[in-house]
Amino acid sequence: MTTSTLASIVQTVADNIPPTKATVTGKVPSWLRGGRLLRVGPGMFDVGDRSSFKHWFDGLAMLHSFEFAEDANDVTYTGRFLETSVYKKSKAAGRLVGDLFGTRSSATTRSDPCETIFGRSLSQYTPSTPGRGSDNTNVNVLPSSSSDKWIALAELTSVWQFDPVSLETKERVHIVGSNPELNRMITMTAHPHAASDSGMYNVGLLPGARSNASYYAIFKTDASEKYASELVCLLPAHDGLSYYHSFGITDRYFIFVESPLKLALWRAARSRDVSFADCMYWVHDKPSRFRLVDRKTSKEIVDVTYEADPFFCFHHVNAFEDDANGRLVVDVVSYPNGKIALESASLEELRGGGEAVECDFRRFFLPLDATGVTKVESEVLSDRYALELPRINYESRNGRPYRFAYGLGLSSPSRTFHDGLIKLNTETKETLEFFEENMYASEPIFVEAPDPKTEDDGVVLTVFLSGNPDEKKPFLLVLDATSFEEIARAEFACRIPTTFHGNFLPAARLPDSPSIS
Repeated sequence: MTTSTLASIVQTVADNIPPTKATVTGKVPSWLRGGRLLRVGPGMFDVGDRSSFKHWFDGLAMLHSFEFAEDANDVTYTGRFLETSVYKKSKAAGRLVGDLFGTRSSATTRSDPCETIFGRSLSQYTPSTPGRGSDNTNVNVLPSSSSDKWIALAELTSVWQFDPVSLETKERVHIVGSNPELNRMITMTAHPHAASDSGMYNVGLLPGARSNASYYAIFKTDASEKYASELVCLLPAHDGLSYYHSFGITDRYFIFVESPLKLALWRAARSRDVSFADCMYWVHDKPSRFRLVDRKTSKEIVDVTYEADPFFCFHHVNAFEDDANGRLVVDVVSYPNGKIALESASLEELRGGGEAVECDFRRFFLPLDATGVTKVESEVLSDRYALELPRINYESRNGRPYRFAYGLGLSSPSRTFHDGLIKLNTETKETLEFFEENMYASEPIFVEAPDPKTEDDGVVLTVFLSGNPDEKKPFLLVLDATSFEEIARAEFACRIPTTFHGNFLPAARLPDSPSIS
């Protein structure tokens, strides 16, 4: 039996990957035809001989398109680097120019702190020119307010627009613009939530400087081409700033988890050897707090303090109001130690084979009639399977009661990286699974069928990467979302690097744009 290695999926791709047609087995559903799966992730982990990155989250952004032919049972893959400033400058210099999540650049000096990943934090949060700073948006891709552009995001205050058909890089847009209430913001999540009027909600970090307090800012970005943003609510930080990656939303509430994974940004300001990731530390004896904001009043609910045992989550799965029991239900992928979770994604760790990190799919219950300090009860919905990079039927179930979640899973406790997918029934805790030997799975994307009859009426799309590139080829998998059985797979005779997040662009929403060539 062959042995897979994680190192194979975290190696640098030297250049763009030209259109490559797949060998398809099975039959792609007709309603997927003409659409494409778009994803983004790290494609380059070193530049020249002098710049080797330290963390999985550092890799320079690469866009990926899996195009379903309109009139045939064909799939074509294309990979193209996002031509960000840090990418172009680093390629030209033959070394990293600009700071990344876990790697600081020797080419970035104190004399120009705005070229760092969080330049404002390293210059004592003095407001700088909007749009400057690191722009390596390698975490997520979403349709933008304009039908002919998509945006690539990371935990940065600017996004890159790109053409979803050609993958051509377009414009960089600074989300907070000139809004004086937000001009101290140095990060925002790469997981905004859709607003009912086609805008989007997000959470940003406003660090204090000198006598200023630190805040988390919930803000709304409109649906115009200018991406104008307005403040919804400021949440004062408790016990120092916390690192976070996502947040929750329901019809009535915004849900923000303030975990004991804290940020000491002053460390990076004092030393050129300290990255943003190095500024994080875990406070094991501090609780995690759930902060609720009433969407109608745009004010935090302050007569209750919801506390849970210490945990960190990269990803909120969903949340909803359980009116029958007078409570708010919040589902997350929970880690008992956030610092360990982040360190497990270092390139040294992954290339060394990786190590399984404890986490579970956990449901928290917040009583809405509570006052004062309230201990939040929770229930594990799945402990064997982490269900990381979780997805749901977002369009019909986000912020509402739901039954099904899809995520990455481990075929056995001895596995150190996700080698398959899990479908979880949140009501019965029953699971369906799909695993592939010596392969590594990517985030599952649920695509709803036309005229759906049930919540899980549709398909799940994922990309499996090879742990043995010389022996097994990567492939796009199409699963029946209801039965979790294979419908089709498209195998590619080229290398495909790892990705983080993505979304499906149906044919009906394709812009009038030149094809990839």
